[in-house]
Amino acid sequence: AAPLADAEPGLTIENVPGPYCRSKFLAEQKALEAAKRGLPVVVVNPTLPVGPGDRFLTPPTRMLVLFLNGDTPAYLDFDFNMIDVRVAALGHILAAERGRIGERYILGGENLRLATLLDMLEELSGLPMPQFRIPYWIAFAFAGVSELVADRVTHRYPAAPVNGVRLARTPTVFDSSKAASKLGLPIHGIHQALADAIAWLADNGHLKRTVRAPHAAFAERPSAVE
Repeated sequence: AAPLADAEPGLTIENVPGPYCRSKFLAEQKALEAAKRGLPVVVVNPTLPVGPGDRFLTPPTRMLVLFLNGDTPAYLDFDFNMIDVRVAALGHILAAERGRIGERYILGGENLRLATLLDMLEELSGLPMPQFRIPYWIAFAFAGVSELVADRVTHRYPAAPVNGVRLARTPTVFDSSKAASKLGLPIHGIHQALADAIAWLADNGHLKRTVRAPHAAFAERPSAVE
């Protein structure tokens, strides 16, 4: 599928899976309506953020932890976009400073497949990543069981949420050229962000296995952001 661009029309609530994503979509529609009435609103849509400092282990970081700890023996391959969380933060600032009222800007970094991400994690950490790719229907069934166990037994975040599996079925690749040209957002790969995330997770006791990745200066921003 071609990357979704910032100004691309046609997205409706029926195209959006899950209550969380739908709430975001509806909130954006209200914000854009307010902009038409004169409210100074600029919309930014960051893709999956990755990098150091995620103290609450949001879903993208939790996914990395599961793979790095060897808790996920198989994977569901899909297309997605990831951005260095520091670049995403910079994008918010740039949108506030340079964005046009009533406009939407996709803040994205690199389009890739999960298999490619696993190759990068293996290279950076020295840890083996899962090699078995499962079909969608198995992932969906596992997610249903995972949510049931989380709700009834563990009362913790499920290993594979159903809505996450549903999202994986639709390629979420994005074109951030508008943010690059209009805001000056630096667009680059996520290799350094992954290295810094692994170092931070190791330093903060989130990893059960020993990684070989050097502890990068994760407090520093990537050079492309300077």
